Amino acid sequence: MSKTHQKNVQKCKKLIKQLSRQAAIKAEKNAALDEQLANMQVTVAERRHIYEAIAMEENQESDAEERYQEIIQRKKLVDLIRAQAEEVAVLRAKLERMRMKTFPVLDQLKHD
Repeated sequence: MSKTHQKNVQKCKKLIKQLSRQAAIKAEKNAALDEQLANMQVTVAERRHIYEAIAMEENQESDAEERYQEIIQRKKLVDLIRAQAEEVAVLRAKLERMRMKTFPVLDQLKHD
């Protein structure tokens, strides 16, 4: 039984060494993966920062374009108001001339 026991002990020691080697290999792989993960997180953070910067820039461009369109629309409206005001002034003058023809002022009749 002593020989069988020795063999079992040797098998167990051999298995322990093999498992220790496998554990060391796994630990090395884990360390490499941890390093790779850290690099990927940095890359993701950099890309996110770039994306946010681009999005912010596009947002500013769209805001500027929107503001520009508002300015153009306001200018068109001001021009329209000015044209309508001139038209109203012309129509008032015409109305006054027509009124003068239809209902002459009494002072003018006295002088004639």
